[in-house]
Amino acid sequence: MVYLVEESTLLKLSPNLIKIIEFLSEKKTTHNDYLIALAITVFKEADFIVKNNEDRGDYLPLELDPRQWKINGAYRINLEHRSIRELNCKFDAIPVGDLIILNLTSINNNIKTRCTAVETLEFVNLHSSDVNSRFMNLKTFSHRIKNNLTTPLKCDVLNHLGVVNPSLPGLPEELILKILSMLSEVDQINLHKTCQKFENLFKSLYENKSGVKKFREYESYMKLLRLGRHD
Repeated sequence: MVYLVEESTLLKLSPNLIKIIEFLSEKKTTHNDYLIALAITVFKEADFIVKNNEDRGDYLPLELDPRQWKINGAYRINLEHRSIRELNCKFDAIPVGDLIILNLTSINNNIKTRCTAVETLEFVNLHSSDVNSRFMNLKTFSHRIKNNLTTPLKCDVLNHLGVVNPSLPGLPEELILKILSMLSEVDQINLHKTCQKFENLFKSLYENKSGVKKFREYESYMKLLRLGRHD
């Protein structure tokens, strides 16, 4: 039995996708409408559900009608996380030519918006008479939504809240220091530049590993680095 979007094939679609196709086939819908309905199905797999819709396990077809969220050609949908209120967010989709830009923004936290762009015709084929062929490349689409939008946003929010999570900044400090100690000095320096947390941990590692004298050398090195004098 196929349950997830990414498990669907040309021979077998998940029940949710079949419901979407059967419902949208009877409406005046566009390629973009189909793609948004597909995205909402993937969001649900990642525990993000459309706000104010009862979480029964499956959406009713009417609840996935993308036209209810469309304003001037663009879409805006408020999403709630099943268990963590701080992960509530809004999903904006803006068609631009053959592309559609997908943005996922946290509602409760001041963190960066996650964004990806997809070609609608890579994933939707309205001209196919075969129901199973109406959507294409579903594994690719599902992974793009989860890898570029939902998972990074979850990690960003949990890092902002100081909650341990499955991302490098979200690991316990003891484990991060262990990982840092296994890197070359060049890799350590490159990593420390990615965020303030890593810079502070790198300073701690450098001081503990090499002593006060070496730590002063590190400070001198960092001043040169900021001035752009280091090759």
